[in-house]
Amino acid sequence: MALVCARLVAEAVWEYRGYVAGAGSVAEAGCASGLCAPVFLALGKTLVGVEPKAALATLAQHRIHDGRAPYAQVVTAPLSAFFQSHPDAFDLVVSAQALLSCAQLEDALAGFQRALHAQGLLAFTLGYAEEDISSCGIMPNADGGFSYTETYLRGALRDAGLSAKLVNPVTVGPNAVKRLLVLAKKPR
Repeated sequence: MALVCARLVAEAVWEYRGYVAGAGSVAEAGCASGLCAPVFLALGKTLVGVEPKAALATLAQHRIHDGRAPYAQVVTAPLSAFFQSHPDAFDLVVSAQALLSCAQLEDALAGFQRALHAQGLLAFTLGYAEEDISSCGIMPNADGGFSYTETYLRGALRDAGLSAKLVNPVTVGPNAVKRLLVLAKKPR
C-alpha cells in the first residue's frame, strides 16, 4: 500500500501547476526502508530520506535503484525534530504513509512548514475520518494509527502557515482503505 500512496502523492505534485518537478530538493518524511524512493526520486534534483527508526534507515541507505542509491542522504531522526532544525531547506516534502501513526499532527506540519522554502510544497496521505463519525476531528484506528477529518486537517494546515491546495478523500488498496490525499503550499 505504501507504493500506491507514494504514486498518488507523486501524481498530485506532477499535476500541480506551481511546481517544477526535477528542479529542487526533496525530503521524504518517514522513508522507512526506501521502498518509495524510486517514485519520489523523479520529483527533484536531490532526495533526502528521514526515518525515525534506525534499522529502517539503514535499509534505506543501502537501497539501490537503477544501479545507484536514490537518496543523497538518509537521516535517522524524529520527523518533527529534523524538519524543525532544517529551516528553508527543501522545495518539496513528501510522505506516503508516515503520518498515519502521527498523533501530533500539528507538530509535524509546523516542522514541514519550517523546512520548506517559500512557495515550497508538502504532499502526503493521511488516515481519513468522516465528518459525522469524529466530532473532535481526530479518531484512533484499530491498527494504532490515526484518522483525521477534512475540516480538522484544513484547520491544522492553516494553523501551521500552509495553504491547502488539495485535500481529497481517496480509496486505496484491495481493502478499500480511506485516506486523505493532501497537497499544501508554503506562502512567500
